Amino acid sequence: MKLYSILFESEAYFKGTGAGSGRLNKNDAREFFQKYSKHGVKYFGYEVTGLTDSHAQTTEDPQARGLLLPTDHISFHSKHLVFINTQEKTIIINPISKLPLQDPRVTLQLSSLLETFPEFAGYQVQLNVYNEETGAWEERNIATLQDLVSKKKTISGKYKEFNRMQDDSFEEYHFEVLQDVTEIDWYHATLRSNWNSIKRVGLIPSQEFQNPQQYGWTVLNMDLQNAVYLTYSKRYAQEIATELANRFDQPAVVLKIKGAALENPSKIVVDEDALRNDFDGGISAGMAMAGMPNYFSSIQHRLKSIGYEGTIKPGFISFAEKIESEKPDNDDENSNEDEYDDDSRRY
Repeated sequence: MKLYSILFESEAYFKGTGAGSGRLNKNDAREFFQKYSKHGVKYFGYEVTGLTDSHAQTTEDPQARGLLLPTDHISFHSKHLVFINTQEKTIIINPISKLPLQDPRVTLQLSSLLETFPEFAGYQVQLNVYNEETGAWEERNIATLQDLVSKKKTISGKYKEFNRMQDDSFEEYHFEVLQDVTEIDWYHATLRSNWNSIKRVGLIPSQEFQNPQQYGWTVLNMDLQNAVYLTYSKRYAQEIATELANRFDQPAVVLKIKGAALENPSKIVVDEDALRNDFDGGISAGMAMAGMPNYFSSIQHRLKSIGYEGTIKPGFISFAEKIESEKPDNDDENSNEDEYDDDSRRY
């Protein structure tokens, strides 16, 4: 059994994999930062590819020495996860991290910043969040660096690795996050005709109902896992519901699921569609992000999704929205969603 750690503490781990630590090199980072600050530089980017201290002694590349890199402006098109604005005394998290509070890389960088630059403790940490209701980006101050890092959580456990042979393969991981995936709401789209049974028995995994390929939102998925698929994007769930409604010419619904429903972390799996390549649509486990449980790959993907290989109990599920088919609906427009019979289907 291999033990991966997003904290990357072990020198032996580096020697075996050549992986980047993501931590700042304390001495060099401070010296480099002070040098450029004296020349009036106000913006710095935290590079994600910093290596071990021992490697830093053999390279002149600042990106490989665990430094804050000077920049003339903050660009969210860059690969920096975190920016520092010394003029405004803010730390800005790049929205390339789709769920920054649940992203171990962000937690690692903020922790390393505070450890290396304690004078940043009072800096405000900002998120740039896309408001799906207004279609605009919004800046949000969430806490000071000190307060935020003080609330980080250590997560340890065995997580399932994607395997096309459907064999159970688990790896053990240890990482830190500012907020767990069980602390946010998730969404699921399905046909409205399923709503009555969902209220009784919950959402059941894909392969536990008849003809999952026929009633799924993708026409054919040979790699479909025995999971309930969830997304943290209500907008994306609405798109799936619209596709279902139009395909089957009947209303669909968006359901909201409390994160606490994901009560067994070992059952959280990657959405396999996030592992497809752009060439032929084939799936490769090598597309998964290294050093983290596989499900982080689909959280950070445009799908913004995960799978859960267990039943989502009714008490965690609420009705969020109805989506009508664009074709004429023969049902009474005033009928309530509770009136629809169950056909025990899930997507």
